[in-house]
Amino acid sequence: MILLTYNGIFVIESKNYDGWIYGSEHQELWTQTLAAGNKIHKTHFYNPIRQNRMHIKYLKKIIGDNLPIYSIIIFSNECTLKNIEVADPETKVIYLGRAIRTVSDLSAKTPNTLSQKKLISIYDKLYPYTQVSESLKQEHIKNVNEKIKM
Repeated sequence: MILLTYNGIFVIESKNYDGWIYGSEHQELWTQTLAAGNKIHKTHFYNPIRQNRMHIKYLKKIIGDNLPIYSIIIFSNECTLKNIEVADPETKVIYLGRAIRTVSDLSAKTPNTLSQKKLISIYDKLYPYTQVSESLKQEHIKNVNEKIKM
């Protein structure tokens, strides 16, 4: 998801997981740990920070790279984030309940940086990319899942 504001562009990756989530911005895979009775089940998923960085990389190719762009990874309130390590100040890993506050805090760093004309221009450049087929969306999901199997 991309949120365009006068204060910057927010690229949001949403994750609907439960259990305990472990990871850092430098790891390729993160871990989800679920307790099932007296057993622990661990699964791995592609680092959402890296995933969003790739989104931002391609976004910059379309709109330019001299704009304030923030990366927000939002996890559902059903999980517990454990030992999540992020050093980049423009990247946040948060619970859904912190989304509005996080956008507000990051917005305060660059108040009124983008004009309405610039925002409309960005929107016009991005709109065609929202008109993708279901098969292309499924291909994207498949590509992300294949990264996990590496």
